[in-house]
Amino acid sequence: MSAGTVLVTGASGFIAKHCIAELLRRDFAVKGTLRDMNRADAVRKSVARAGADASGVDFVSTDLLRDDGWGRAMEGCTYVMHIASPFPLREPRDPDEVIRPAREGVLRVLTKKVIVPTEAERTANPRARSAKIRVAERVAMGGAA
Repeated sequence: MSAGTVLVTGASGFIAKHCIAELLRRDFAVKGTLRDMNRADAVRKSVARAGADASGVDFVSTDLLRDDGWGRAMEGCTYVMHIASPFPLREPRDPDEVIRPAREGVLRVLTKKVIVPTEAERTANPRARSAKIRVAERVAMGGAA
């Protein structure tokens, strides 16, 4: 029995793949968003290498700057783990190239419960990361965040 369905945005990203693997290990169903659906198999393989069965992960095509697909992506989801954000390889000439998609992406997913890991949780603090997962578990069990 599933602990609920979690939408993980930016599913092809390094952090998102690890989040997907952990959610699967904890019996959550997972749906991921991808800009390029051709990356779905690569994401599944990465999640499998992290020790989780990714065969049941569903993917939906979305873009942080477009409304298309977000309703379908969130359909049936109990939670949203918003990981997607622009990550340019070079500093953009215009800061809005990063700010606008980050802001608009957040606004598109705010219709559901969102667990947004902070930068510290993403990189260095396993206790804080575990605390976020425990909060998600409490919420999944009907408790307060």
